Amino acid sequence: MIDRASYTFWRNYYLGASTSGSGASITATNIQANMNTVLANVTRGSDRTSVIFMDNSFYTKFMGSLQTIQRITDTETGEAGFMKLKYAGIDVVMDGGYGGDCPASHAYFLNLDYLSYRPHSQFEFVPLDPDRHATNQAALVKILYFMGNVTLSNAFLQGVLTNA
Repeated sequence: MIDRASYTFWRNYYLGASTSGSGASITATNIQANMNTVLANVTRGSDRTSVIFMDNSFYTKFMGSLQTIQRITDTETGEAGFMKLKYAGIDVVMDGGYGGDCPASHAYFLNLDYLSYRPHSQFEFVPLDPDRHATNQAALVKILYFMGNVTLSNAFLQGVLTNA
């Protein structure tokens, strides 16, 4: 295992917008400039970010940055807003909306080529015996056993954008 504290090449890229990015907290006017910085630092040749996850605050600011340049072309409905967002060809996903799990004021630039799902060879959703039968209904409960992990093989191509 490589200790990230000792080896800087194994750390993910981190940009705190207020301290080392644009010098101010993320707004609709500066979010794309900060995203440019993160994307430039987590791209290596053809290796680039696969997906960007944002909390609600960053997502609405990113959407706001796009709405300022939006042009309505449908004269019958005048529809505004976007159903799906992309940044430099990369899907941008809002983490959950109400009750999402992304920390406040965070965006994660993930290169999924280097994230792996690694189940234990003997414990990947193995049913435990015996089956459980409910006493008050016609139901059978099957308990599954799992051991595994999500691993990372190239940390420096992953990025985090925050307001810090």
